Amino acid sequence: MFRTPSSTPTKRCSTCRNIFPATNTFFHHNVEDKSGFKSQCRYCRNREKRVVYAAKKEKILERNRVYYKANSKKIIAKKAEWRRKNKERVAAIVARKRMKRRQVAKNDLTAEQWQRIQEYFKYRCAYCGKKTKLTKDHITPIHKGGNHTYSNIVPACQSCNSRKGIRNVPRPIQPLLLL
Repeated sequence: MFRTPSSTPTKRCSTCRNIFPATNTFFHHNVEDKSGFKSQCRYCRNREKRVVYAAKKEKILERNRVYYKANSKKIIAKKAEWRRKNKERVAAIVARKRMKRRQVAKNDLTAEQWQRIQEYFKYRCAYCGKKTKLTKDHITPIHKGGNHTYSNIVPACQSCNSRKGIRNVPRPIQPLLLL
């Protein structure tokens, strides 16, 4: 059983009968219920949804294929528009996928962290100081066991990044001071 402070309202799951805090963490939202939440806890509801999906998987997939076929141009245009508006997020997603393919041990650099790193270096190359289009340079190269993390990335112009390659950093940089 989950214990809560006396000031937090609670709700009993209709399936597992456990009592949880009546919050979005434990229950799905439901405007029709007076508590504002579904009667099942998230765990029970998700488990039930998985069972229903498994039973109707082919029917659901066929419905999705038909919908996509009828609306493919609209779906493609919507995705393209999102990618155009979210270039930084797309770049971060692509980088994470690339690092995953390379089986990098730690791969958790976010677009927000990359933005903070660039701000720290005043949107200049960490090596030559030029204010130009920046690329992510791994201080310890991925090839030599480096990770794709906040503490191992510095902004570098394409020229400096290419020149460095997989060699050691040309001038000392202390990335941990950025935290």
